[in-house]
Amino acid sequence: MPEPRWSSSELLAELGRFETELRRAGLRDHTVGTYVGRAETFIIWLRGEYTPRGADRALDAPAENPERSLGVSILEDLRTNISRSDITRYLAQYAAVTGYDGSLRRMLQITGGAVDLETEAHRVAVIDWLRAWGCRHLRRTDTHRTAETLRTWWEQWSERLPGEHTTLTK
Repeated sequence: MPEPRWSSSELLAELGRFETELRRAGLRDHTVGTYVGRAETFIIWLRGEYTPRGADRALDAPAENPERSLGVSILEDLRTNISRSDITRYLAQYAAVTGYDGSLRRMLQITGGAVDLETEAHRVAVIDWLRAWGCRHLRRTDTHRTAETLRTWWEQWSERLPGEHTTLTK
């Protein structure tokens, strides 16, 4: 008996059904995102719509045109090679896997939406957010030490940082 053949559209539809079952079973967003996101990336790769790029490719961009910054090169690459709906979906998957949205909400609640790194509670909130975002080098046992280092950094560099309304491309 021949093995069943699936089109990539059928695989994506089944992946959606799998995600629904995972959520119905009460799995956490992080777990669902891990199971579904990686499988979806594989299916998109099978369709020929994804090419692994790695960090080295992005770092090579400025050498091609030294007048352009790495940030501008990356933004142009995103505009050319990925759709708005893909970016939205990838960000939602990222949020599900990392818990980013929940940690950001907690930080914004503590800081009132205006982070002041001269305030200890704000520094700790930022550190907790960074940990949730994946900065594993920030050990929990070193919270006080990290907060003091962040305060010192802020005192030295805050005046040199771009203003609140400066755009990403500026």
